Amino acid sequence: MPGNSDIPMNTNKFVSVFFDKVVKKAMKEAPTALKILTLSFCATLAACAPSDSTDSDNSSTSESPAELSGIEFSSATYDGPLGKATVDHKNKVAFATSIFYTTSRVVEFQENPYSPATSSSSTKNARSTTQLNNRASFSSTADQSDLSCTESGVHTHTQWTSEDGQSGGHEDVYEDCVTLSLNHLITKNGSIDFIYDLTANTQVTEYDYRVTDLFNGQKSGFALNGTFTCDPAPDDCSYSEAFSYKNIVYKASQLQIEQTDNGDYGFTARAYHESFGYVDLVGESLILCSNGNFQSGTLKATDSTDQQVLTTTFSSCSDRGVALYNGTSFYY
Repeated sequence: MPGNSDIPMNTNKFVSVFFDKVVKKAMKEAPTALKILTLSFCATLAACAPSDSTDSDNSSTSESPAELSGIEFSSATYDGPLGKATVDHKNKVAFATSIFYTTSRVVEFQENPYSPATSSSSTKNARSTTQLNNRASFSSTADQSDLSCTESGVHTHTQWTSEDGQSGGHEDVYEDCVTLSLNHLITKNGSIDFIYDLTANTQVTEYDYRVTDLFNGQKSGFALNGTFTCDPAPDDCSYSEAFSYKNIVYKASQLQIEQTDNGDYGFTARAYHESFGYVDLVGESLILCSNGNFQSGTLKATDSTDQQVLTTTFSSCSDRGVALYNGTSFYY
């Protein structure tokens, strides 16, 4: 997985670029409902998002997914089962949705491995900043609200470096930071905490991040909570993240991912659903589209029976592929 070289990235610049990409991409891809890149990542969250509800046998037909509106989201804290799940005809739609979202997240994370983070707790943010200042020989905090929060709210950036220059970090905190673009009112809350140690050759990014969009009376958004650790950097990195869509919390962990010379991705990971637990997931020949779908590729999920029970095949950017369970195909 990609990481930083000897000099840590400019997190301050990254965060500004990230939000610029989020807003512009959302407006371009979703004129009537938000489609947003989470962490510059293409995970579609808006009106075309699939249902996560369990289904009956009658759902296993080749019908187009129904469009949904007014999507809400919950905090991204995974409190669901930690064991390996069993996929059946009642939860197959939930798992097809889970592995699709997980795949979008992990592929986009590969391309953009550092993430803005959010917390709804101002106490946590204040404590983090204090800890940074206590261990730093050189520390500075700047109010960047005028640049990032064009309508209202606060964005502060704290940067610190040790006396010997071998360690340091950044923290960006957003409090009701509101931006208006093309009639979309986008609100950001949270923080990113990035710490590096050149002597130990380690890097850690922690985030707990939340964004909402209000457009024509409809609200949509996403929440993320994760950790990206490299020890040593940049060669040995681990990634664990919970993310929330439509009040369902998912989690991705134990990610191993590679990109071929042709630009497609292959990976293995655990994909968690808050109601059921995890399945082992294998992705092959995946090419990501700008709208968060996949131009090509295959997903294969193995459950507690140690059998490959669910397969999703992608062939077009215009849809989310077709899933196959127990010999029957279905949309989700």
